[in-house]
Amino acid sequence: MSDTFSINDGIDGTVTWKYLDDGCAILISVVEDDNDIFYIPVQLGSKYKVEGLKISFTSHPSRINQGNCLMGSPIIIDSIPCFDILMTGSGC
Repeated sequence: MSDTFSINDGIDGTVTWKYLDDGCAILISVVEDDNDIFYIPVQLGSKYKVEGLKISFTSHPSRINQGNCLMGSPIIIDSIPCFDILMTGSGC
């Protein structure tokens, strides 16, 4: 994982269900150096499981078995500090 993974202010990502047919129930897509990096959020709250939802989050790696999803690395979300602000459109 890159150094940007541990930024305290959060990482911007987009929730996606696009890879359900590939065995990935839900992923968070993060653009890094013009590449999509995918993370498998462990126990992501239901209010965040919205296709295309943009979130800013902090996290740490999880050692949980990722199952059939080979698209990303499992993470545990520590916080999603900007969610309520993002939902109102007023920015973080």
